[in-house]
Amino acid sequence: MKSTTMIYAIVAGVFAGGLSVFLKFVDKKFADMDILTTYNPNKTVFNVFIIFCGLITATRTGHALVRYLDAAALMNKQSSCWHESIGTLVAFTRSSDAPKQEIRKFNEVGIRLFSLLSGLCLEGMENKVGGDYIQGHNLEVIGWHDLSPTLREAVSQATCKAEYVHQMLDNLVVDGMRNKIVTMAPPLMGKVFNELGAGLNLYHEAKKYSAVPLPFPYVVITRCILMTEAVFVPFILATLTAGYVSSFTFTFGGTFLLWFLNGVAENLDNPFKKEAYTLEVGDVQEELNEKLLQILKCCDAPTPCLCEEFVADSAGGFAAPKRESVTALKRSDTVDARNKDERSRRPASPLSDRERSNMTGDDDNCHDTVEVAEESDPGACCACTGGGGSPVKKGGRR
Repeated sequence: MKSTTMIYAIVAGVFAGGLSVFLKFVDKKFADMDILTTYNPNKTVFNVFIIFCGLITATRTGHALVRYLDAAALMNKQSSCWHESIGTLVAFTRSSDAPKQEIRKFNEVGIRLFSLLSGLCLEGMENKVGGDYIQGHNLEVIGWHDLSPTLREAVSQATCKAEYVHQMLDNLVVDGMRNKIVTMAPPLMGKVFNELGAGLNLYHEAKKYSAVPLPFPYVVITRCILMTEAVFVPFILATLTAGYVSSFTFTFGGTFLLWFLNGVAENLDNPFKKEAYTLEVGDVQEELNEKLLQILKCCDAPTPCLCEEFVADSAGGFAAPKRESVTALKRSDTVDARNKDERSRRPASPLSDRERSNMTGDDDNCHDTVEVAEESDPGACCACTGGGGSPVKKGGRR
């Protein structure tokens, strides 16, 4: 994204450097007037002024960095809360005796609502003034059109969309407990509700960085100081430098740095908006979507267990486990996957009648991953029909 901060800093630096060269040229052209010596301030006064400008800029930058880091921490903590909540909820459905179709439908709806809730919260953190006319982050949600038309319309018309979807998630969990889809005891279910509440609290806490800007008088005073610096510094540097090139270079460098640091600090007052040097909110949403799809893919995965070779070799006495580096494990997994892919490309050998008879068509453990698309199949999860506009579209628009 084009940085207006960089442009303003370059313009201010070129202006100050050009003014310094002009003053040096006039001083040499009209040496008898002795302009620089006559109008330049005392060096002590100039040094105090430069130190004051540096302190103001450093304070401003430090304040902006604190807001930036705190906002990043809150945003990632919120994403962790959503992931922990839905992961625990899906795990609690594994011991349910409800029909598999109802369990699958419950998990599918939960994944979509969590993705939608995250997108709405991140969009709310941007606090865009001007609605659809302001460019925002690209926040994609999973399976918006798979939800029922009534729910899509209710979300689109809700005044507080994030809070409404949060309430719908609470209703989904409570109804799942009533229908015996979620079979854990109510005290254990408190973890899911605690994580849901913590995520919403983090959302409201993070909104202060976009809804509460720096006081306007402080912003005006800082800009006035910088403009004064751009006008006064060329006079003293035109005297202290030897030539035109050095006069322009030193004046441009000092002015550019002060203006650029202050501009970056002003951008970071709202770390969530779509600007250069701010947080990449869209990447957090995309990462959460990948995690949600992984949870959905693994909801019917078999229980983790030891390999048969290890159990057979142990003969009742389990040996101490070996230690291997994570890097080596990743490398071996990549090699195994490549070998498996090569074997799958080889022509299959003819099967005997006995082997064919032993093959079964049980596909209960198979799982279809959710397709993240603009238009999903309405019957994929909720047997929904009809259209509807997503509250979080490309560009972060409502």
